Amino acid sequence: MLCPKCAGRMETTTVADQRIDRCTICKGVWLDLGETAAPASAVAAVDDGPARPVLAARRDIHCPRCRTATAAVTDPGCGVLYEKCSVCQGVFLDAGEWRKLNPRSPGKWLRGLFTH
Repeated sequence: MLCPKCAGRMETTTVADQRIDRCTICKGVWLDLGETAAPASAVAAVDDGPARPVLAARRDIHCPRCRTATAAVTDPGCGVLYEKCSVCQGVFLDAGEWRKLNPRSPGKWLRGLFTH
């Protein structure tokens, strides 16, 4: 699978028994529907570093699973803008966004994310 932001190769890693796809170049994270339970320590291990500003600003991306155009969604709690597929409900987070969205309870945030 290729990264929807930079076209880098996505690698699959396991986080708290969940398979997560992360870009080897920009370190963005793709979360499929259901990949919602991960403790803060596991999130910090995978989401390591800030997004590159040029890539973070890019919003015209397509879902790496079904190729549908994603929609930009803003989290009302902290204002982070991320991309979500309206068909398969997958979510792309730029590097650093997963930790920023809810550093104390990422699993709870993600469960809510997939219900919006």
